[in-house]
Amino acid sequence: NLRINRFANALIALGCKQGDRLTIMADNCAKYLEAYFAAAKLGMSVTPLNTRLGDEELVFIMNDSEATLLVVGDGYEEKVRDFKPQLKNITSWISFDKPVDGFLDYDALLAGATDDEPDPDLYDVHEDDLAILMYTGGTTGLPKGVMLSHRNVMLSGTMAALSMNLNRDDATCYVLPIFHVSWWPILAIMNVCGKVCINRKPNLDTIFQLIQDEKCTHMNLVPTIYGWMEDYPNIEKYDLSSLRILSYAGSPFPTEVLIRCIKRFGNIFGQGYGSTETAGAPVTMLSWDDHYLEGPKAKYLTSAGKASPCSRVKVVDEDDNTLGPGEIGEICARGKHIMKGYWKNP
Repeated sequence: NLRINRFANALIALGCKQGDRLTIMADNCAKYLEAYFAAAKLGMSVTPLNTRLGDEELVFIMNDSEATLLVVGDGYEEKVRDFKPQLKNITSWISFDKPVDGFLDYDALLAGATDDEPDPDLYDVHEDDLAILMYTGGTTGLPKGVMLSHRNVMLSGTMAALSMNLNRDDATCYVLPIFHVSWWPILAIMNVCGKVCINRKPNLDTIFQLIQDEKCTHMNLVPTIYGWMEDYPNIEKYDLSSLRILSYAGSPFPTEVLIRCIKRFGNIFGQGYGSTETAGAPVTMLSWDDHYLEGPKAKYLTSAGKASPCSRVKVVDEDDNTLGPGEIGEICARGKHIMKGYWKNP
């Protein structure tokens, strides 16, 4: 928290104010989270950048979001230089990892700032204020900015912590990109004062070693990576017995692969179906109690589960008529975790 306060006070010294936006282009690291929470204390919002996007999309997002400050991680400084002249609003440039010409050094900024809490009378942050402006992949056009409030974000983490019965003894092995809405396990674990163990990039040996060393109890991955883990020839070298919850989302889990994973790791798998627009909170859940390997209920393995505790869900047709079981339509969800709306696109 002291480091977060230092960065918050450094942002104040740079002239940042409540309602401003900062954007981050970096790989997973603890400083990423420091920047997130420092911005939140000041009532600023964060736009995390998908580092896999092309220059055109990155420039669009930074200009569309009207961010005034850009923070970059190691290896992205030169990438930014290539399109720096196209950025309309950025006035401050910060490098997370090392001194770079044209960028302020993150560690130097912290060293020159106090660790006092920002004055709450000056930064009156409300639960409905914008916390994150996260852009979705544009399937038919340019990315859309999803406006997530502090309430949206906190409910996502709180609901996850409650549904998985997390406590302060839990530790999540975090692998997926922090720039993605799948960062909810970090919020969930921090809600219960647990431990977050961050992987910079997904490497199976590194992941297994971290689980073993830190006695991680939880992971959240896409099904593909679980399949790689189950099939990894060196897996027996590691003690993974601390794991008690393996959540998955992002794509269907092939039944035969899921069954192999359950036999390898135990019946500790749970599925969540959500989106950027739901702040990562699941609209539906298939709990580990519903992962039947045989019998009439084994069909549930191909299901997205039941409505989550924080959601009201229905399926409708093209005229918004509610459909019954087995009928195909559009999923509609309602809850306090649902986004405020699309940025500049009501």
